[in-house]
Amino acid sequence: KDNKVQIASKHNYINASWINLPSNHSFIATQGPMDSTIEDFWEMCYAYNVSIIIMICRLKEKDKIKCANYWEATLEKYQIVKVNNEIKLDEGLIKREFSIKNLQDNSFKKIVQIQLTTWDDHTAPISKTTKPNTIPKTEKPTTIPKTKISTTKLLTTVLQSTLFEKKSKITSTSSF
Repeated sequence: KDNKVQIASKHNYINASWINLPSNHSFIATQGPMDSTIEDFWEMCYAYNVSIIIMICRLKEKDKIKCANYWEATLEKYQIVKVNNEIKLDEGLIKREFSIKNLQDNSFKKIVQIQLTTWDDHTAPISKTTKPNTIPKTEKPTTIPKTKISTTKLLTTVLQSTLFEKKSKITSTSSF
């Protein structure tokens, strides 16, 4: 139950976890969708009024698919409309804005996606101020050194570039 977010689709849930903060903000952490789960991913975003998607992986890494290109997919229930061109916020940081249209009732919702493209799978993120040889090698990719890292800039950019409503929903996708 802790790693399932209920949705109204043929699968009934998506493999994801709720993260509730004391500030009344909620996050949904999930892996990036594959081709077979794109419709479910957008169903979750639409049903739970997700306003921001933070994507911390590339679509492909070393010839291995990490995440489907879910924002350019053709769907049965939704139409994804790109509102603007990709905006490069910083090195390895891309912002996209979408309008998701529910094809059953013609309603729209706006979603902002921030994608971090410089974090390699199974590694800790490195900023320009961190020398690669200062990062300790670990067996687990969850150990991140105490330093300024790109994810801090990512979250700051999200907060600065998007207006939050109380209880806004953010979905974080990764390839882990």
